[in-house]
Amino acid sequence: MARWDVIHRSIRDVKLSLLHGAGGEFYQAQFHSQYLFSLAYRPYGSSGFFEDKKRLLEMMMAREGPDTVPMFVDSWEKIRDEIGLPSTATMTDTWNALPNLDGFRTKQTLPKPSRWFAWNQAVEEKLPEWTALKCVLAYHFDGNDGLDPDDAFHKRQLDAMAKESAQETERKNMRKEFGKLKEKLGGGLKLCFHIMSNKLLQMVKIIALCTRPVWSWYSHSIMEVLNAEHQVHKLIVLQRNWVKETHLQKLAALPTSLSEELVHLLDSYSSSFNDTGPKVLELSQQLLKHRCWSLSKASAPPDCYAGLLSSDPTEQKVRGFINFEVRDFFPSSCVVKHHRQCV
Repeated sequence: MARWDVIHRSIRDVKLSLLHGAGGEFYQAQFHSQYLFSLAYRPYGSSGFFEDKKRLLEMMMAREGPDTVPMFVDSWEKIRDEIGLPSTATMTDTWNALPNLDGFRTKQTLPKPSRWFAWNQAVEEKLPEWTALKCVLAYHFDGNDGLDPDDAFHKRQLDAMAKESAQETERKNMRKEFGKLKEKLGGGLKLCFHIMSNKLLQMVKIIALCTRPVWSWYSHSIMEVLNAEHQVHKLIVLQRNWVKETHLQKLAALPTSLSEELVHLLDSYSSSFNDTGPKVLELSQQLLKHRCWSLSKASAPPDCYAGLLSSDPTEQKVRGFINFEVRDFFPSSCVVKHHRQCV
C-alpha cells in the first residue's frame, strides 16, 4: 500500500500547485527568484557574488550621493517603506541606511530545494531589500546593452509566444530556457538584474501570500510531532477534524479576506497588471485542492483506524468500527479479528 506522511506531504502539495497553476507561471517565478535569493552562496564553494554585491554598493556610495543616482531618486520612498524606516525619514537617511541592510552584511537563508519551505523563509528576508538591491544593480548595469528587467521580461514573453505558435508540440523546459539565459548573460549579478522585473516581484508576492498558511501549518506540525506516538495522536485528530484545519479555512477565504497584505498587493499592481486578483484566486484554489486531497487520506483506511490505538476508551469507540456500525452486519468475532489485522 502506498504511504506518505501527511506533514511532509505539504511541500509536495505546494510544488504541484505552483506547477499546475497559470500554466506553470508560478513555478517559473519561484525558480527564477530562487536563483536570485541564493546569489550570496554562488558560486558554490566561494560565495564570490556576495563579495561582488558588497563592493558594488561600496562603489556607488563612494562615487555618488543620494540625489545623483536616478533610480534611487525615483524609488527612495519605496525603499524607505520596504526597509521599515519611519515616514519622517529623508532621502539622505534612506541613502545612509543602505550599507546596514542585512542582505549586504550577511548571506541570510539559502533557499535550497531540499530544504522544505526555505524559499518562504528567504522571501521574508529578501523582499524588504528588493528595490534597494535593484537600485544598486541598476547603477552598474542599467543602460548596458539595453539591459532593463521589465523590457527583458516582455521580450522573453514575446519570444516564448512566438516559439509556442511555431512549435506547439514542444514541451517547455524551464530549466533549459533559464540555462540558455544564464549562458548568454554569464550568470551572477548581471543575470539577477536581468530577471528582477516588476512582474517577477508581483508573482513572488502572490506565491508568498498564498503559501504562507501551508508554511505555518507545517512549521507548527513539526514542532508538535516529535515521535511516533505524537504522529498517532495527530492522525487521531485529523481522522475526523481535518476539514476544520485552520490553514484550509485561510486558503478558502484568502481571495476575499481583504487582509492588509492582499489589499496592498492589489493596490500596488492595479495600474501595471490586471491579473493580480485572478492569480491569487487560482493559486489559493490549487493549494486548497491539493491540501484537501492529501488530508482526506486521514479519513480513509488504514489511517481512519488510528483511534483504536488511543488509550482513551471513548476515542476507541468514536474512531473505531462502531462509528461505521459494522457490528450490524458482521459477528463480533469477525470485527475483533479485523481490528487486530488493521492494527
